[in-house]
Amino acid sequence: MYNSKYQKDYYQKHKQEKIDYAKKWRNKNKSLRKIKDKNYRNRQLTNQEMQNFYSIINSIKSPKCWIWNHSLVHGYGLFMGKSAHRVSYELYKGSIPKNMVVMHTCDNPSCVNPEHLEIGTQSENIADMIKKGRQSKGESKPTAKLTEKQVLEIRAKFKPRKYTYEMLSKEYGLAVRNICKIIARESWKHI
Repeated sequence: MYNSKYQKDYYQKHKQEKIDYAKKWRNKNKSLRKIKDKNYRNRQLTNQEMQNFYSIINSIKSPKCWIWNHSLVHGYGLFMGKSAHRVSYELYKGSIPKNMVVMHTCDNPSCVNPEHLEIGTQSENIADMIKKGRQSKGESKPTAKLTEKQVLEIRAKFKPRKYTYEMLSKEYGLAVRNICKIIARESWKHI
């Protein structure tokens, strides 16, 4: 397997360095593993953790939204591996039933004001998002490959039938089925 003794020594040393690095990383990131562990996230907070949460809340209380300005993930507050708005709801209003979500009536994901939080199902939360126009669409979607201007160009080019689906597909680097959906207004419906 090894061409020389030097090569064998090198690979064994390198292998040991990888093992040592992995051990250091595991020990260093134990707290990170706690956050990813569902049992850790679903546990009850200790009295000390509740006091820490209340001290943070007291520093940000206002008549309107209480903006969580500590750890944020995708705009939502994070406290001890749990969503900060869920912790706030549990501490001020009571436990959250199984398979239920805590919804923001103020539409501010970093708000932890219990007056702005209510319980609902995931489908109610999604319906509320759509009703209020908060879902990402068009260019605001992270997966969007086109701009609104390009979509309008595609529709305009296809209308006089000078371009085929295949020609537009090659020009814009999309699959033919996506061009069909744009022209039929099955996608990019809002423009």
